[in-house]
Amino acid sequence: MIAALLALSPVPGQKLAPINLIDESFKPAVWKPGRRTVVTFVAMWCDTWRVQEPRLQKVRKATTGVDFLTVSVDGRYRDVPEAPIIWADPKGKVVRKLGIDRVPYTLVVDESGTVCLARTGILRAADILASLRNPVESGTTYLTFDDFPPKKGGDELLDVLRKEGVKATFFCIGENAEERPELVRRAVREGHSIQVHAWDHDGKYDFQRCADYLKKLGASPRLIRAPGSEKITALKGDGWKGATVDPYDYRRPGVAELERRILYAAKPGAAIQLHAGVDQTEEVLSRVIASLRNRSYRFGVIE
Repeated sequence: MIAALLALSPVPGQKLAPINLIDESFKPAVWKPGRRTVVTFVAMWCDTWRVQEPRLQKVRKATTGVDFLTVSVDGRYRDVPEAPIIWADPKGKVVRKLGIDRVPYTLVVDESGTVCLARTGILRAADILASLRNPVESGTTYLTFDDFPPKKGGDELLDVLRKEGVKATFFCIGENAEERPELVRRAVREGHSIQVHAWDHDGKYDFQRCADYLKKLGASPRLIRAPGSEKITALKGDGWKGATVDPYDYRRPGVAELERRILYAAKPGAAIQLHAGVDQTEEVLSRVIASLRNRSYRFGVIE
């Protein structure tokens, strides 16, 4: 790692503020939004940069009206003379501020400063070109929560969703619903989709028993996402055919890391698999919703 991760690294849809660097004359230089730009953070001593540079050259030849900025994190400038502009971040202030802890790290930014691509590692030229031609993916995504209702709390999660005007899909534990029926009834009243997780987490999955109890609370469950699974099946008939992405929020990786995982994982048409009762998830949820809306995402429910 080249720097302690002090901030959430950029994700598509977020705005990138001006970056203060040092140019090749060792004078202050500032990158500002205004033109489409590919910004690549590199360590000149590292062989990965030598692999990445020819791919950037290919992108430069295939595009017009795009700026290319290489940022040297080790202060070395001219090991790769083909790079047209190389500035430096010799003290690591920029990478710490941006939360970048590995290089190469590439950002594609549009004229407004909106991040279209943010990736660590060696990238294919085709991936960079695609982000320049189709800046930000958009579509419908699905916030889904296993283990609802949690044994404690849960109103806070519903409060956030109501405040943000977002409907979610809850895969419920029947045993918990029996102990906390008022929370399930509230979720039904507020327009969320109530589906089956299991009767309990101790091996007595008994999906039909769970579904029957949820019906008593006003829900109309049809789908199942069993414990330990990403697949959404059905009590009868076809299950859900969409993809599921899992940021592993139940491992509680830390607020900044969890937010980064969710925003990187989100894809049009995919269900984001989260868990009720995870404080870190509740803490990042409003910011995640705002960031996805900035990427023109809509939110749907699975029924």
